[in-house]
Amino acid sequence: MPQAPTATQESTHAKRARLDSTISLNQPPTSTPTNTNSTTTNTDQVNSVISAGPSTPSATAHIHHHHHHPIPHSTTASNDSTEDGKLDIPPLSFETSQNSFISTPTACPSLEEDHHHHHIIEKKVQVVVPPSTTTTASSSTNQKRKHKPSSSKIRKYRSRSLPNILFSSKNLDFFQSKIKDPSTTNIFSTTTSTTSTPPAPLPPVNIQSLREIDLAEILKNPQLRHDILFDPQLQFRPNLDGERGRRKKVTYDKYWSGVQLEIEEYYQNQHVFSKNSSRLPNLFQTLRDILISLLPSKDKQTVIDVLDIELIMQQLSNHSLDFVKLANWLSSIFKSHCAPMRDSWVDEMLTKFVEADESKSVLKLVEGLRMIFTILEAMKLDVANHQIRILRPVLVETAVEFERDYFLQMIARCKLDISDSVKWFQQFNNSETTPRIITTQAILSLLSCSKMVSEFPSSLAFDHARLIVLRANVRQVVCLQLCIALFKQLCHQSNNNQLITNESIESLKKEILALITDENGNVKWTRNIGAIALQISRRSNPLMIIPNEKTVEFAFSWLIKQTQPSSQVYSLMEQRVFNIIKEKVVDLEHEKLNNVMPVSGNGNVAVASATTTTTTTNEEDDIGSIASRISLLAKISLQRANKRSIEMESNIEEIIKTPQWSDQKENLITAPYDYLTTTPGKHLRTLLIQLFNTIYKVPPIQIEQISKVIEILHTSSLLIDDIEDDSNLRRGKPTAHLIFGIPYTINSSNYMYFKALNCLLQLDPKLVDVFNEEMLNLHRGQSLDLYWRENLSCPSEEEYINMVMNKTGGLFRLSVRMMEHFSQEETKISLIPLANLLGIIYQIKDDYKNLKNDELQLNKGFCEDISEGKLSFPIVHSLNKNPMDQTLLGILKQRTHNDDIKKFALSYLEKTDSFGYTERSLKYLGDKAINLIREIMIKTGENSDGFKNIENLVLKLIETK
Repeated sequence: MPQAPTATQESTHAKRARLDSTISLNQPPTSTPTNTNSTTTNTDQVNSVISAGPSTPSATAHIHHHHHHPIPHSTTASNDSTEDGKLDIPPLSFETSQNSFISTPTACPSLEEDHHHHHIIEKKVQVVVPPSTTTTASSSTNQKRKHKPSSSKIRKYRSRSLPNILFSSKNLDFFQSKIKDPSTTNIFSTTTSTTSTPPAPLPPVNIQSLREIDLAEILKNPQLRHDILFDPQLQFRPNLDGERGRRKKVTYDKYWSGVQLEIEEYYQNQHVFSKNSSRLPNLFQTLRDILISLLPSKDKQTVIDVLDIELIMQQLSNHSLDFVKLANWLSSIFKSHCAPMRDSWVDEMLTKFVEADESKSVLKLVEGLRMIFTILEAMKLDVANHQIRILRPVLVETAVEFERDYFLQMIARCKLDISDSVKWFQQFNNSETTPRIITTQAILSLLSCSKMVSEFPSSLAFDHARLIVLRANVRQVVCLQLCIALFKQLCHQSNNNQLITNESIESLKKEILALITDENGNVKWTRNIGAIALQISRRSNPLMIIPNEKTVEFAFSWLIKQTQPSSQVYSLMEQRVFNIIKEKVVDLEHEKLNNVMPVSGNGNVAVASATTTTTTTNEEDDIGSIASRISLLAKISLQRANKRSIEMESNIEEIIKTPQWSDQKENLITAPYDYLTTTPGKHLRTLLIQLFNTIYKVPPIQIEQISKVIEILHTSSLLIDDIEDDSNLRRGKPTAHLIFGIPYTINSSNYMYFKALNCLLQLDPKLVDVFNEEMLNLHRGQSLDLYWRENLSCPSEEEYINMVMNKTGGLFRLSVRMMEHFSQEETKISLIPLANLLGIIYQIKDDYKNLKNDELQLNKGFCEDISEGKLSFPIVHSLNKNPMDQTLLGILKQRTHNDDIKKFALSYLEKTDSFGYTERSLKYLGDKAINLIREIMIKTGENSDGFKNIENLVLKLIETK
């Protein structure tokens, strides 16, 4: 293989000769390192999920929204707080444990509130901004993006087995010093860096704050995936309500006030922007980063060109930045990619900049900048909510298996103790009762206020908030029943039994609910007992203009006592309500509902809004809603625990004869495999089989089965590869293990391996030896690849080629060997060396595209090989060229997802000419393949279109432009 122009260690002819001899071998070498225990990451995918468990709360900017009202998180609330119903629902995401539920189904913060805050910070003194002028300076697209030292750029939770090593700005400066970049003009003031100077803050809406609603994070969020079962309308929205929302608004206002003061001071005193303390570079950098993350790849270069940070800061320094022109460009971008409902915001944003330019108002300018980030946040939320709607059927279908996987992982890592759940469940275990009823009784015991539990079972960790809401709903029903009982008693005493009608009782319920519900929707029972007593007294004897004082006093004293959970009367009424709920759950079970999740429009299992302030017109409807939610919760818990009982007494003799299986259940196993096949791949192996068959002339029936076997093996291996590489995307959509869980996906892949073997046995049992040999080769190659990656042990180029012949060439060879077996032609030459060579070309091209091809980066992510720490062909060349330089190796150790660091790694590979060397190697190997094809043509005497098509395929494979 050709060496780079600077390499002098070995002659080109010697390397080519050794490579030629390697490719000519019918089978690849099977030598492996002494230690081949590769550290795979089959189960590490859930690390981020586990680390974000109930015990690790983290502040966040968004919540997923269930249309609930705020209620308290504590399960041991005092009587008054529990009675009042002002319970703070804990967040549904374990990473958002400080959030509260939102009662307004809007997707973005109110602009009126933003305007109010703008007026608060408005200054009396108007600062005149110099008139903006349009510049036509070319953007410095080759300038490096400024690295943000803020630790917020580092992912807090990662699904990898390696430690999270902080990649600080000091590390980056060191790496940058290793490569001399073109000199640039520094438009920032030269300030002496000291440890006491804090870094400039990022805008409140930034890449890190929006990362939690990235698709990959959504798919890894077990709480969200559980909650979507209960709320068909689940969506994200900014969390700006409640105390935490108020604090967040203060933080937002503080940041934008700082931006305003900085701009005012700059225009007043003509200071030079400080690189270390100025907010503006980070502001424009964040704007660019968010736009790049949201827009299609075809628009990204335009964003980079327009939002050239160095150029923008130069224009600011020279008073030549045209904000109106920038706003017009952003307006066109927003209207092209935002939902139409955002157009009014975009128009208002543009108006702010025009008014700022006309009136020379810094305040208007800052308001416009603030609205830009509000619109960006809305765009991200719209994308996330759209993705949830699209993926909802898949998320629902896989929810139970995903949660079972999550809990098993937690238990295996000793991060979850379910002994409390076992004890709780055993209290109600009764062999004469169905599992659904047992679970229902156990759940009802958690909803009692008279016997309030101090903690909920750990197996219901995702349902703590839901249980608190249900307990508040039950308490409301009990208290209403106590009020109705008092009303009936007073009617009897005043001889007004005719007043006890369904209509009067429903009317009284509405009046009581109106009395106990404040303007914020919070329920206050204890502090409104006086008003309730007065209203009941008035309704029990309407002829009296002013109710009897003694009657009111009696009603008050009775209610103040009996609405306390410690009251015996309360306990009896609560038990009566529980019995009614249990009966309704039994009725639901008898209806034999088959859906795990409530579907909108299904009246039997639709989940009502879990709120303590719902005004119902019928008590049965309210209790029915509670029963429906409890029934669903019990059903999901049972399916997750896999505790279905089997009636063995009648058919045990039939059961033990042979394992039972039906084709209807087949899709349960193949779901991850089927999910991947719904997005077709390149089918390169199938195409090669068809082209090779112009030589082998295998009958169509056999060639169809050979193609099927190869495609099954290839697709199944991709499922495992994505787990081992911790990949988030495959063919432009989430990887299967993120949807179905790691164990489920592994099992599906293994099952399909045996399905392929079964197809082979039907073709010819003699092929089993060939199948076994090449599958061993495939796993040997994959093991070497993983070993080098996990141990950061760089192979030689020859070792890398041998690994590829095992790993990638295995299926190429298997197809050729099966075709040779069935060939009706007497072939004079083997195509195995050509298959080996094509496997090498294909893998090197794939390594190249992962780092250089925009389309592949869109389907699999930006430079994922660097994030995985993979030693691909260009990286192996770079490491071997400068073995003493630890720069690239240091980056690979980080397993970084930081785009700036990845871009730096790409620049390093450019400096070592690794991409150029890869292109030259592909050209050399392609020429070698074409020569080999022509030799085969001469030896076989064939000159068909099939050979020309193979040549064209080779030319396409080696194409890098």
